[in-house]
Amino acid sequence: MDNQKTGKFIAECRKNLGYNQKELAEKLNITDKAVSKWETGRSSPDISLLTSLAEVLNVSVVEILNGEKISKEEISNVSDEIVVKSLKKSKSKKILAIILALVLSLSIFVSYPIYQYTNSIATNDYYTIASIIRDRLGAENIFQYACSKIEVQGDYTAYLYHDEEKAYMVFFKQNKLFKTRMNFEGGTSADLSELGMYSLICYGENINIFFSAETNAKRYEFSIKDVDYSVPIYDEDFVNIFVEKSNIYYNAANFEFIEE
Repeated sequence: MDNQKTGKFIAECRKNLGYNQKELAEKLNITDKAVSKWETGRSSPDISLLTSLAEVLNVSVVEILNGEKISKEEISNVSDEIVVKSLKKSKSKKILAIILALVLSLSIFVSYPIYQYTNSIATNDYYTIASIIRDRLGAENIFQYACSKIEVQGDYTAYLYHDEEKAYMVFFKQNKLFKTRMNFEGGTSADLSELGMYSLICYGENINIFFSAETNAKRYEFSIKDVDYSVPIYDEDFVNIFVEKSNIYYNAANFEFIEE
């Protein structure tokens, strides 16, 4: 990996998606200083972060390692080069190289489902969901409260919890391999009865989530790309997911409760 080339590629992808370094860091649960070091070539992303980084930037791991966009056909060729170089080192080790390549391919084939399973949770695993709220959002007493609302929009699911002071929203996407499991994408909190909002880019889709608990408001309003929306509220606890196909980050603006 060429740190300078990879860093410039990460910076370019980040800017194209409309993220600043802090926003990218938050999505990866790291510091913005780490992102800065990547982009200036002073360090490279840890192997454990490559898959998550590739998903956030909507590119492949191979493209990050190569430091530039690669077509699907070229990605296959780049992967094949690993085997070809091994074969050229020594003809006498040709069979061994092929066996090692097959073993590696098999291990990847087996480990990928294991990775997807172990890094996801069941859709009805409320204990783990509450644990995420406690650990990520600092709600120490959340296990005393039940989930108050669930919103499903396509492959996405948002869960709403609240205690005596705050409302907590956590957001998940259906796992790629296991349809009854999901991956944590993010979450945030808002003061009780206040309007909370969370925005992100997820797999080529621009997502805005609104939520509140114990509100008396009748509707809320917001705007995206200069388009105004007015959404009625039918329950004092609610969570709504708005999904738009886009690789560009559009943060909802001017969101507010309307009491009348």
